[in-house]
Amino acid sequence: MTENIDLTNSDQYILTIRVSTDGFSFSFYHTVDKFFYHKTYKVDPSITITANLRNIFKENNFLDKKYKKVIALL
Repeated sequence: MTENIDLTNSDQYILTIRVSTDGFSFSFYHTVDKFFYHKTYKVDPSITITANLRNIFKENNFLDKKYKKVIALL
């Protein structure tokens, strides 16, 4: 995921996480450069939501960053 976005200065980004029944959506907005990036993930209905999130976290390193602000929409 982060191959299209540079999170070196992640503290200048706002991360929005949207959780829905069919998937997850992660949006990044750079507050200085006014850059926007969006990525969606479909859930595997055979495993729990927590397990789906765990898989996303394992495959991506963007959640171990510090952000200016994080918004979670459920």
